Amino acid sequence: MVNYSIKHYKKVQEIVLENGLVKLIIVPEQGGRIVEYSIENVNILFRNEQYKNTIGDINKKRKAENWINFGGYKGWEAPQINWGWPPVFELDLGNYDYELRKGSNEIQVTLTSEISKMDKLQFVRTIIMHDSSNAIKINEKIINHSNNFKNLAVWGNTQVATPGFCEIQLNSDLFFGGITFYQNFKIPSSKAYELKDRGKKVLKIICDNCEKFKVGVVTDNEKLKYYLPLNKDKIVIFTIKFNYQGKVVYPHGSNVEVFVDDILSYAELEVLGKLANVSPKGSISMDMEWDLEMIKNTNER
Repeated sequence: MVNYSIKHYKKVQEIVLENGLVKLIIVPEQGGRIVEYSIENVNILFRNEQYKNTIGDINKKRKAENWINFGGYKGWEAPQINWGWPPVFELDLGNYDYELRKGSNEIQVTLTSEISKMDKLQFVRTIIMHDSSNAIKINEKIINHSNNFKNLAVWGNTQVATPGFCEIQLNSDLFFGGITFYQNFKIPSSKAYELKDRGKKVLKIICDNCEKFKVGVVTDNEKLKYYLPLNKDKIVIFTIKFNYQGKVVYPHGSNVEVFVDDILSYAELEVLGKLANVSPKGSISMDMEWDLEMIKNTNER
């Protein structure tokens, strides 16, 4: 049976969802982030312990030194050129209102941000956990509260714990997509990635924080997999599933991006929807499904 509890700390509260198989922790005061998705007490997500029980100040000047990387999962607006860096504080660091609904075999948490002053956008994040299932469903929605059309896409950003590696199957139509190395980062060395052939080409990206880089791919496989080896016996597999939206314009040229940091122990698994011209008071959304399993480590991957 799926249950929830709310734990209160000095500055934040944690919404804890559990069903006996997996555990989810959501922090409304930290930009409505999911900060834990765990199996057998192993959290696949990176959570920045330095800021575990703190909050961001959304009234500070939007500068990089005032941004806090809490870790976990959050939603962003794409393309990034719309906002630069750092993220818009009300959406990324602010306090989200939340609503809990418990059904006969599921719990749904809906988190709603403030409307940002800069671009008049609002995020609504819906998370569902079922009984007897490792899978979590996420709907990420952006509402345009401005009086103008906005060209944007949904960008789901998940920070995972490292070291590990991810695998992405390349697009079946190799003339659409391919692999992109982003210019704002150094091109990774040959130690950081490799192409594997398992009937179709698979891009394997090593996430060991030895190099800082970002790679993008268009894939119609509708999923990406991340592997976190625990020891010689066990490995955790994290799968993100999403809907392939076809030969459309993606914000940065890819529908999946992977960023690896060289300071903190995390990598980002990013899923992007297609660019759309969102009308005033209109919205755009993206569905994802997470799955988590722990298996025997065969060292054959």
